[in-house]
Amino acid sequence: MRIALTTFAIFFGIVAHAAHIAPWYSDGDWARDDAAAGIAVGLHGTDAAIAGYYTMVNGVPYDTLTSQGLQAVGVPQDWANGIDAGVSMAGTMGVGAVPRAAERVVVATPYGNAVQSSSSAALEALSDARNGATVYRTGTLGVQNVSEGQFWALRNPLATSGYTKLYGLPETSSGYRFVVGGTLKKSVRVVTREAPGLGSNAGGAIEVVAPPNGMILNWFHMP
Repeated sequence: MRIALTTFAIFFGIVAHAAHIAPWYSDGDWARDDAAAGIAVGLHGTDAAIAGYYTMVNGVPYDTLTSQGLQAVGVPQDWANGIDAGVSMAGTMGVGAVPRAAERVVVATPYGNAVQSSSSAALEALSDARNGATVYRTGTLGVQNVSEGQFWALRNPLATSGYTKLYGLPETSSGYRFVVGGTLKKSVRVVTREAPGLGSNAGGAIEVVAPPNGMILNWFHMP
């Protein structure tokens, strides 16, 4: 049983840490990845601490349960201890990457990379978008994209005063001619951030930035 648990802990730790060391393989659920990495690091850290305590008390080197489990299935002691040290290093690298993980989440746009904001409002909007909240776009056919559009809002343009100013949109002499509502496609990576300004329209409202065709269109309206 101990061998099985140790093997699982090693595998779990490697997978969890890889999500941070190479975050481009992740689907962007940093809270889940952080929890997985934290559990794995905590388990192995406790194992190492116990081994260190027994070594200090008894004056005899004591291998961690991770190393002992590997030795029990035929891995030589020096190899087992080396793998154990590698798991410790992966843990340290993973924990160090956690605070920087969100900073690496980007979505490419024609105007440069959109980077995930760390503000509480942006993170709340990210959760809402992932959980099926309706997102909106507005524009003029032939000028702005519809399904291919990358910039979306969690506010309905038809019910939001000063929408163009809040989202830094260009002014039009004839107004915007369509509004579309949709939801995020499963497993599509998005970021949420404060909308940049354009001219006198300051922006600042939280927008959802997705790859082209990243949304499921649920309705289309022309006022």
